[in-house]
Amino acid sequence: AVFSGVLMAFYRTETGTRLENLKTQEQFAVALKVKAISDPLTAISGDLLFFSQQNELGDYLNSGNPALLDRLGQEYALASKRKHFYDQIRFLNSEGIERVRVNYNQGTPVVVPDADLQSKKNRYYFEDCLRLAKGEIFISPFDLNIEQNAIERPFKPMIRLGTPVFDAAGRKRGIVLVNYFGQDLLDRLLAA
Repeated sequence: AVFSGVLMAFYRTETGTRLENLKTQEQFAVALKVKAISDPLTAISGDLLFFSQQNELGDYLNSGNPALLDRLGQEYALASKRKHFYDQIRFLNSEGIERVRVNYNQGTPVVVPDADLQSKKNRYYFEDCLRLAKGEIFISPFDLNIEQNAIERPFKPMIRLGTPVFDAAGRKRGIVLVNYFGQDLLDRLLAA
């Protein structure tokens, strides 16, 4: 009986130690995954707030001068080329019409011609983003990119981040939106 009691106490101690070690390992693994997700989303949020306050965009919102949209497109193209993880960077007006869109284009960013810009007024991300207050950021769930009302192939998992933009009088005039390559985030999670 004494031997059984000692054996049972040892078993409980050993089991408790193993459970604590397993719990610690799993907490560490979860912390790594959280960091793998939060680091890029934090960086993208900073970029997005910068895009929403660019001089070219502010000047356009206050003056309506369409020449400023060309300059804004060039700024977005430069950011796209340097960042490598934005499939699209866009400014949409308050009606959901793309006014500027830059496509990453496999590392050679292209400013999309006006004739090819689309309405996104019925897309959930536009509506959700437009409801936000100044400085708030919308983050979408993972989904697939849709162009011209069809899922783009090959499939591109996306996460969209957006924020509303305001003119000098404080009127909401649209949103700035980035399409973040979701595969980048999936790769970070697998590597963590």
